[in-house]
Amino acid sequence: MLAPTAALIFAGVGLGLVPGIEHHLEHAADAFRDRHSYVLTVIQGHHEHEAVDSFSMLKLTATSVVWSLVSLGVSIGLALLALYLQRLLPARTRERMHALTGGGLQVLRSVHSGVIGDYVAWMTFGVAALGGLLALTLR
Repeated sequence: MLAPTAALIFAGVGLGLVPGIEHHLEHAADAFRDRHSYVLTVIQGHHEHEAVDSFSMLKLTATSVVWSLVSLGVSIGLALLALYLQRLLPARTRERMHALTGGGLQVLRSVHSGVIGDYVAWMTFGVAALGGLLALTLR
């Protein structure tokens, strides 16, 4: 799984560094958002395009590149920390963390049965609960 992940990271960063790509993306987005021209292109094969509701994309700057690299590094760092936290922390610190959580993580681990039906039921419950909360806020 490391190779596909690395390929996607490098592809994402590489595409962001291609000069002038924002103009092509802007043109493609305008063509897609113009519903009438899109329907004509797809159904009838006409290639007329008049941009409606055009928008301008942010330009690629050195600051945006630096921030994207910083966010990439932080995300990789957090992933490594989550994966190897048990190995990095001394035993005494792990015991203190376990005491602070009160064994709550053990309860969560016991709820995860590995049965797909259980996960579907919990996801259905969660979506219904969020929908109910949304309905209450829209009242």
